[in-house]
Amino acid sequence: MPFCSSGVNKSIALTNEQQMASKILKKAYLSFILAILAISFQVQTEAQAADSTVYYATTRLNEGTGARPVYGTKRHLDLGHGSIEYGKARVKEPTGLPSLEQSTDWTTYKTRMKICDTAWQAAPIDSVKAQDQWAFFKEIASWRGTIVVFLHGYDETFEDSLRDAAVIANELEKRDGRGELPVMAVLFSWPSQGKTTDYSMDEANLEWSQAPFREFIGRLATARPPETALHVVAHSLGSRLAFGLTDDLRSYSAPPLTKLLFSSSDYDFHQAMQRKDLLERLVEKDVFILVSDRDGPLITSQLLHGSPRLGRPIDPPPVSRKPQDYTKKTFWKQILNEAADMLITDDTYDPPQVSSWLERQAGRDIEFANRTRFFDVSEIVTADLGHRLAWPVVGSLLSVSQSLYPLSTRVVHKQPDKAIMEQCNGKPAYLFRFHRIAQDRFGLRQ
Repeated sequence: MPFCSSGVNKSIALTNEQQMASKILKKAYLSFILAILAISFQVQTEAQAADSTVYYATTRLNEGTGARPVYGTKRHLDLGHGSIEYGKARVKEPTGLPSLEQSTDWTTYKTRMKICDTAWQAAPIDSVKAQDQWAFFKEIASWRGTIVVFLHGYDETFEDSLRDAAVIANELEKRDGRGELPVMAVLFSWPSQGKTTDYSMDEANLEWSQAPFREFIGRLATARPPETALHVVAHSLGSRLAFGLTDDLRSYSAPPLTKLLFSSSDYDFHQAMQRKDLLERLVEKDVFILVSDRDGPLITSQLLHGSPRLGRPIDPPPVSRKPQDYTKKTFWKQILNEAADMLITDDTYDPPQVSSWLERQAGRDIEFANRTRFFDVSEIVTADLGHRLAWPVVGSLLSVSQSLYPLSTRVVHKQPDKAIMEQCNGKPAYLFRFHRIAQDRFGLRQ
């Protein structure tokens, strides 16, 4: 009996030890799980908090303080220290965005593009910090990768243009391999009023910013390392800043830019034809011009200026409104609808008369210039009345490979504008090629 009692007590003792060990193991396991969850949460939080740094040079007046700059609509006048203020900002990158490259059809691609675009346009801006010019150009001098300068257009705020610069750099970095070829986003922002009805004031402020911009590009091209590519993306009215560089070609011992891309260019098409050869002297490699037949603001600009725009180098659709209505948003919407109706069929591409001209004379179809090509993005740009950045195409064309996957292109032609047709007696000497962004790789009918 004593033996049995001792055995029972020993059994109980072992059971207690086992229970204690089990509790310790459970506690250790729980701590391990909590640690893993904490690390996972930290990683997820860091991923959610990932941001894109956008450097900036601006001719907007700082209406805030040195510690908290606010760039509004006023000009930063040169009172002895120049008109440009430098700095950098952080744009929080949206997370969980769908992949455009994995889209299985055209509709899915455009839907995903809209989702991504909407998310980026709402991205929070964490901070804006001013820098002195020496600190700014020191970072330029030490950069190893690619630099992309974004020139925004009419009716743009400083904050919105920061987001667009971040989108372009993010897309290009994905195309060229994240981490392998880092991309520095640089915004050059001029004092746009950010209002639809202030077009004339925006034109004046942009013209005033020409000289500071030329100075900025000259310093940027000199400060960057020789192996660092320098691209410029000029959107809408901002295209005029890029063309203004041709006024100062003698100041460059070599082409200052690697690639130049115009998006929805609000620049006189006939002037662009005059300056295209000068433009190519600014660029080491390629010049790309993105055009869209359904760009409402460019149609409006054409009606205001009386000549086609580089981003839409064809005649405007017929309108029945008065000129004083041209700057109203309701008018733009009407114009967009008319332009969209024109795209229901392929009548604007290779119409019968164009095909006839091409058949009669070989070599009549040409690129816009030796290293300059038109890319037609009419089918994928629908936001902002057809005036939004086609950022997937921008990133593709600026990349090393220039692969548009999963998109494709096919060459089309359009009838020249009325002025050209009249002076050629209805028989144009040549027709420009337009590389139309198409959906052939999706296996769908055009």
